[in-house]
Amino acid sequence: MKTRILLTVLAVTLVITVFAPGRAHARGHDGFYMGVGVLTMPQFSTEHRMTVLGGSSPRLKFYPGFGGWLLLGYDIPNSMWGIQMPFEYQYFKLNGQEWTSQIGSTLEAVMRVAQWANGWEFHVLGGLGWPHLFEGKIGNQTAATGMTAEIGPGFSWFFKRDDSRASLTFELPLRYTYFFGNNLSRNGTSVFAIPVRIGVTFAF
Repeated sequence: MKTRILLTVLAVTLVITVFAPGRAHARGHDGFYMGVGVLTMPQFSTEHRMTVLGGSSPRLKFYPGFGGWLLLGYDIPNSMWGIQMPFEYQYFKLNGQEWTSQIGSTLEAVMRVAQWANGWEFHVLGGLGWPHLFEGKIGNQTAATGMTAEIGPGFSWFFKRDDSRASLTFELPLRYTYFFGNNLSRNGTSVFAIPVRIGVTFAF
């Protein structure tokens, strides 16, 4: 069921990208910008946990937590293209018994697909990055580092229709993460996630 939801999000993103109205002008912030906001990131994996003796046990469970993000970006003036680098932090429960935290960053290309007269803008983002999962309070060697790949939609609403300096933003890319090593599960761990970022961005 969860896999179907993720595939549906990706399919809708691609359809909107292809069939978005051509008359709408998308420009983003036309230069450098930064942003800040809150984050929650539902995650799931089909991998099984490692035990003390190296065997496997029930499937890994990631519970949605809470956190925040900060990003720096640049929209090429008079273009639909830009680039941004968000820095994320999340505090969440792992396997239903251990509170832990995760940090990460991605380098994302941004395509500003369409912007409408009412201030709304639709964009698509995608990129590569890295995460680091810290050791939890139990101390059972769950700390791990990996790499991520993502693609997905985003929406912005600019406060002033003819001024692109500040906006509310909402982004939810589909992300794949691979954690190296045998800490979470045997021979590496694959994790799927949808980081939900809500906040404000403003040009400077």
